Amino acid sequence: MVYRELQMVEAIKKILITGASGLLGGDLIKVLSNNFEILAITREHAINCSKRNVLEKKIDLSLNTAEKDLIKLNPDIIVHAASLTDVDFCQTHPDEAIRNNVTATEIVASVAKKLNAKLIYLSTDQVFDGDKLTKYSEEDKPRPLNIYGQTKLQAENIIKSNLKQYLILRVSWLFGRRDKGFINFVLKSAKKNKEINIVCDKFSSPTYTCDVGKAIEFLIDNFTFSGEIIHFTNNGQGCSWLEYAKEIIKICGLSDIMIKPITLAALNLPAPRPKSTILDISKFLKLYNQPLLTWQEALNKCLA
Repeated sequence: MVYRELQMVEAIKKILITGASGLLGGDLIKVLSNNFEILAITREHAINCSKRNVLEKKIDLSLNTAEKDLIKLNPDIIVHAASLTDVDFCQTHPDEAIRNNVTATEIVASVAKKLNAKLIYLSTDQVFDGDKLTKYSEEDKPRPLNIYGQTKLQAENIIKSNLKQYLILRVSWLFGRRDKGFINFVLKSAKKNKEINIVCDKFSSPTYTCDVGKAIEFLIDNFTFSGEIIHFTNNGQGCSWLEYAKEIIKICGLSDIMIKPITLAALNLPAPRPKSTILDISKFLKLYNQPLLTWQEALNKCLA
């Protein structure tokens, strides 16, 4: 990877974003549309963006026509954020997980190769088994425990086998303005009950979607993609779901809510979860060389 300080590697004009209507996709558009023309790819839900430099296209990546339709758009760079991320649904519907996470990536990778476009693939901490006592670096060997992680690793391998100009960006525990996940669960539970149960023995790194967008913008502006894996989360030591929930409750001023710790095993979820998948972001921080919000600071900014 070649770093060029304060200098565009080359003139990137048009960025195609898959999964544009999702939690991450929406904030990628918000950040990247400030400096680039955006091709926002959605399957069902409209993004309702009024910016002139954002063009929405409805393309189902599982259809045979998807590759042809994407090639017509002729992007300079593709940010492949579309993914089926419901871990338990993937476990009970493996065919859908493969179609959305593997087959779709095959199509996107083929498009990137034919157009000679750079590809940024959004992957996950779930490619690891969670048995490591310290943070996971980019050099650690993946060993996913669940079907979601397996399909994301398959997608990574497809990209590595077929492309030279790519960046695999692994992230974890995404939260953002359109959050329908953990933050939404905690706040909805707090509205209904004065005591809520939260898992205390599952650990990872909360990551603000807007900061993912800023990281991607930095990488586009400053790097030549030559086949890299980079871990990105907000700064800090990571946390448990319990610590994460307590921080949400504190920021929202819900001091009367009691949080009861429970174990992951007590939930009896369909998909096995790795115990601890805190990502080591020292590689990114060394390249970025500027302040990065802690997950607590980013969470406060998001909820504000």
